[in-house]
Amino acid sequence: MLRYILGKLALIVPTFIGITILAFGFVRILPGAPVLV
Repeated sequence: MLRYILGKLALIVPTFIGITILAFGFVRILPGAPVLV
């Protein structure tokens, strides 16, 4: 079970970091324009 959880975290963490970087990039590219999700 622990191995399964670690496997999921190994996929979720980089994905979350990537989404955060992309969102930050959009905010920088479009100043003053809120990004609608």
